[in-house]
Amino acid sequence: MDITQKTSGSCQTIFLRGEIDLYNSPDLGAALQKSAQEEISSVYVDMQEVTYMDSSGLGVLISAANRLVKNSGQLFLVRPSLQVLRLLEMTRLLSFFSIVFDHEAGGQPAA
Repeated sequence: MDITQKTSGSCQTIFLRGEIDLYNSPDLGAALQKSAQEEISSVYVDMQEVTYMDSSGLGVLISAANRLVKNSGQLFLVRPSLQVLRLLEMTRLLSFFSIVFDHEAGGQPAA
């Protein structure tokens, strides 16, 4: 999995590419934890290039979303791939996450 981050003010976009599994989900967790430590209020996780995600990746995203909400922030899943959407649907978590299909790379939602 490749992780790239871009910050603009209190918003951060994290771009993910490849597979998110038990082996590399701690890397995603560390990136999301760093966002919380930097007092980022809106985190956009761009998942359009995620080819696979297992329950460990899902757990990391749930933990990060809960942590952000606790601190008056929010986590958005941006353009999740079909594989990610299927996992969210199977686990009945589609309504748990804020899913955005139109987002600019600068860290702000598109108008």
